[in-house]
Formats: sequence, structure tokens, C-alpha cells
Amino acid sequence: MQSRDLALLMLDHAGQLHPEYTREQQMLWAIGMLCDVVVTKTLNDNIVWQELSQRIDTLYMKKTPL
Repeated sequence: MQSRDLALLMLDHAGQLHPEYTREQQMLWAIGMLCDVVVTKTLNDNIVWQELSQRIDTLYMKKTPL
């Protein structure tokens, strides 16, 4: 899916879920939904990378010299 397709899909959902909203409000709803997902994914990615880094650091600290 291309970014344009995703934006149009979210606007379609906004229109179906909130027909009483103005077009501008529907656009804001769609942007907010997309931003929320991006922030959550970014946070999750950061947590994964931080956990991986900590595990690698722990392995190096536990490694005994040969």
C-alpha cells in the first residue's frame, strides 16, 4: 500500500465513522489516527532496540577473557 492509498483509506473511514464532521474535521481525525499509530510504532521500535542493546551489553559484561 502506498502512502496516498493509506491517506485515502483513512479519509474514507473518517467519512463513514463521522459523517457529521466537516471535511476538515474528518481530515484532522484521519491525521490524528495515523499519527497515533506512528508514535506507538516508534515507541515500540525504540523499546525493542533498547532491550536488544541492553542484552548485548550484558553478554559482553558476562564474557570472561580467554
